[in-house]
Amino acid sequence: MVDVLRDAVRCFIKPPALQLKSTLLNNLQAKEYVEAFLSHCVRPFSCLLLTSGHNRARQRDKLAHLLEELAGLQDEADKVDAFLHNLSMKSENPCPHLACFGHWILYHTLRVMIQYVLSGFELELYSTHEYTYIFWYLYEFLYGWMVSALSRADNFLLEQEARCEQQQQKNRNAKKNKKKRKTRPHGREILLNQAFQNLCGGYYKAVAGFNLEGKLKRPCQEFDNEQVRYEHRFSPFNSVLTPPPVQYAQFKEMTDLSRFVPKPSVEELYLDSCKCFQHARMLIESVPDHNEEITAIMKVAKTNFVVMKLLLSGHKKQSKDPPDFDFSTHKNFPIIRIV
Repeated sequence: MVDVLRDAVRCFIKPPALQLKSTLLNNLQAKEYVEAFLSHCVRPFSCLLLTSGHNRARQRDKLAHLLEELAGLQDEADKVDAFLHNLSMKSENPCPHLACFGHWILYHTLRVMIQYVLSGFELELYSTHEYTYIFWYLYEFLYGWMVSALSRADNFLLEQEARCEQQQQKNRNAKKNKKKRKTRPHGREILLNQAFQNLCGGYYKAVAGFNLEGKLKRPCQEFDNEQVRYEHRFSPFNSVLTPPPVQYAQFKEMTDLSRFVPKPSVEELYLDSCKCFQHARMLIESVPDHNEEITAIMKVAKTNFVVMKLLLSGHKKQSKDPPDFDFSTHKNFPIIRIV
């Protein structure tokens, strides 16, 4: 299992074809430090694999507990990266050590957090009036962090490529190797996560517009407390240090429309939603190797764009009937239907 994890870290940050000869490879203390860290990763990542075999309800429960273990690995990964950086800077050919272990753990932490939130749609845990903070959290926070983490990993690879090219300047095959390394290894995943982020942005803007028009059913105020619901939905994230959990007060401050001057109108919110769904569609179209799921997401983005464009033009403006969120096309991203 340690060998598998070692290969996973290498593929996330530094594919085998781009490995550079480093003085750290011959440092016994560095090897022991890394091996100890990977040994501690065995249990959490074994649990992550086993979680896939459970039903959705059990998976969600397991994911919440797994975040606690990943939080512990984050601190240890940072210590390993700092240790290797100090060793690398003291070597004969000093160069900064890229924080590959910390980013590797952060990547999997974000994947678990996103999977945990999305599983609530499959289990039908969320009421429509909760979609405001559910889609906001995905849009403004989780997918934003995921895109950033993957982009940094790609930038790390570019830095490694630059150093590798400097070492191979006298190599006859340098130009040939440069052509082979044009494809960014995380490019496809970055595009997909950007598309998901824009989809969630489209839903958030649409729901904000529905709320402003009074088209979403709200719970009885006497028996409702949004802060309690919000904190309950995201309570497993409190154990994670990076990314830090977004507190309810911060959510309210960031989503308070009255802080904008002038205050956004329903039409402006619907227009923003249209733009998000359109951008998501364009991103998905640029993703190579479409599969069945991506095709379904494409349909969702296209349909929602048309629906929001109709609403923007005043379609059924006088109707107070709540919109329907249809999950039959995709389990996590619904088609908005105006009835």
